[in-house]
Amino acid sequence: MRTVLFDLDGTLVDSAALITEHLAGALRAVGAEDPGPAALMGLVGPPFETALPAFGLTAEQTAAAILHYRSTYDPVAAQQSALFPGIPALLEKLDAAGLRMAVATSKPERTATRIAVALGIAERFALIGGSDPAAGRVGK
Repeated sequence: MRTVLFDLDGTLVDSAALITEHLAGALRAVGAEDPGPAALMGLVGPPFETALPAFGLTAEQTAAAILHYRSTYDPVAAQQSALFPGIPALLEKLDAAGLRMAVATSKPERTATRIAVALGIAERFALIGGSDPAAGRVGK
């Protein structure tokens, strides 16, 4: 069966502002410098585990920043995320065409699923796959 694979952040969901807001807070919480909006935008998408060290964070700071980020972002992500315009109609059209759809995201799978459910699109996807920090799975 033909399958269409979507990323979540920046493709289906307009989440950059929310992610960068919580990421800036996480960086401040671990004593790292906020690199500014443009640099933070570059962190939307790739796994933080590999992206944050490029900003000079130690392994310990990276782990602490990720924990802080998830503690503030995850509880509000489903309620504060929004679909890009036209996404519901696109998903309807692809579904009507008989295409299987899936999501692959660097975001923790549990959080990605909660966002998709809250936005009313979860049932469109055969799979919502993401990272699993507890299992050590980083990235898509």
